[in-house]
Amino acid sequence: MNLSSHSWAARSRRGVGVGVGALLLLAGPVASSQALTPVNEVATARPASAVVRADIASLAPIGTIDSAGDLAGVIVVRGWALESNNTGSVDMHFYVDGRWGGETRADLARPDVGAAYGLGDNHGYAVTLPTGAGTHVVCAYAINTNVGPNPLISCRTVTVAHTSRTPIGAVDSAGNTADAIVVRGWALDPDTTSPIAVHVMVDGAWGVAITADLARPDVGAAYGLGANHGYSVAIPVAAGPHTVCAYAIDNVPNGGTNPLLSCRAVNVTSRAPIGTIDGVSTSDGAIAVRGWALDPDTTGPISVSVYVDGRYATGATADLARPDVGAALGLGDNH
Repeated sequence: MNLSSHSWAARSRRGVGVGVGALLLLAGPVASSQALTPVNEVATARPASAVVRADIASLAPIGTIDSAGDLAGVIVVRGWALESNNTGSVDMHFYVDGRWGGETRADLARPDVGAAYGLGDNHGYAVTLPTGAGTHVVCAYAINTNVGPNPLISCRTVTVAHTSRTPIGAVDSAGNTADAIVVRGWALDPDTTSPIAVHVMVDGAWGVAITADLARPDVGAAYGLGANHGYSVAIPVAAGPHTVCAYAIDNVPNGGTNPLLSCRAVNVTSRAPIGTIDGVSTSDGAIAVRGWALDPDTTGPISVSVYVDGRYATGATADLARPDVGAALGLGDNH
């Protein structure tokens, strides 16, 4: 691996010079007891007895990778980093096979680091780096908040045994309002408990991207990956027949499969308004008209135009209280 290539990549992304730190960590705190041990872990933290206080005269950050391993088709990296003159947290940048992999902040609780260096506890990090199957080299850089280098903390070789599993889900219903298609269902990725994205296409063209994060306790009970995997979205369309298709988006970008969940045919129609004239009376040369009117596609009041002898006379909004209409049709009282 060419170290300078990683240094240049970090420099071009951050705008701060990157180089090999003058201080190399010779020993460090043990990994947090709460840390998940990845499958195929290739690095093990040193025992507590080996913890020593390194020379922290340099302002460059120090730290380590405690573990780097394969977890359900992605690389999980855990460790810690800090600056010798700063109790605050530092940013971490990661490269996989010499290419940008991701970033996180070293702000997780690590009491062992706090005890060893006296700069507070919040210096741990844990990050998931999407990648494909095979053997990869992952390198971690600590980003200096001072004017100085962004040192390479460590590199590890990780073998990812398999690619991610394919997302699953369903379109439970696809209906319509007067001017939109309403799609409801659920989707999840077996490799994570986190919600995933769902992309909806209408008539083969882009429709909308949503996150399947609505509560679905039935899905949680069935798959044991949490309950927040439901989705519901209304997509505005013109009246007429349409085909709507939903796709589940894999948790691993550029490396997974985004399966079609289902396609449904939906005919969007606008129902005609209804109503009646309840009574007509005359007084002082004027005609008074009373009644009700509503549009079955909405609970809001609509406009009414009144014609006398075939000619437009006046307009009104059907927004007066009619509890009898509300009780009969279930679209509110003000019609």
